[in-house]
Amino acid sequence: MHTLERLQRAWGSKLYPPTSVSERDLSDLEAELQFGFPKGYRAQVLEFGLPGPTAELWDWLTDREDAAIARYGFTLAMLFKSSPPHLNDFFTPEEMQEALSSRELGLPEHLLPFANDSSGNLFCFDLTVLRASPGANSSVYYWDHDFLEVERLAKTFDRFVNLYLP
Repeated sequence: MHTLERLQRAWGSKLYPPTSVSERDLSDLEAELQFGFPKGYRAQVLEFGLPGPTAELWDWLTDREDAAIARYGFTLAMLFKSSPPHLNDFFTPEEMQEALSSRELGLPEHLLPFANDSSGNLFCFDLTVLRASPGANSSVYYWDHDFLEVERLAKTFDRFVNLYLP
């Protein structure tokens, strides 16, 4: 079972099935921006769609963070980031294109947003890698729009999704 399917089963709702994405929509964005999505991401999105995590995921992340604070104290828990940022929505190719408008707010040119968190910060692929080697794995980065900071969250898309699985 793919990581996106596991994410939907863990945190999705039967009332809100995954959003379908077409091959054409992915290919159009790739052609327009001259890159290739990571093969694993592309295959999962085409086969399964984009999951829609519910607020239960946020509760689970908050509980993990609270447990780490209770065990290690606030400073250490925050220093070692016991919990990843809240994952809100995965973007369709059209929404990815729209999210590029965040470049006006400081989003680095080499980042391609594919999801956001509950505060509007962005999860991104590295376009530099995906232009040099279309289909290659790209690390996943987190762009904080308040502090204009970029942080690498995971080495691959699957490892990123695994951060949100119980």
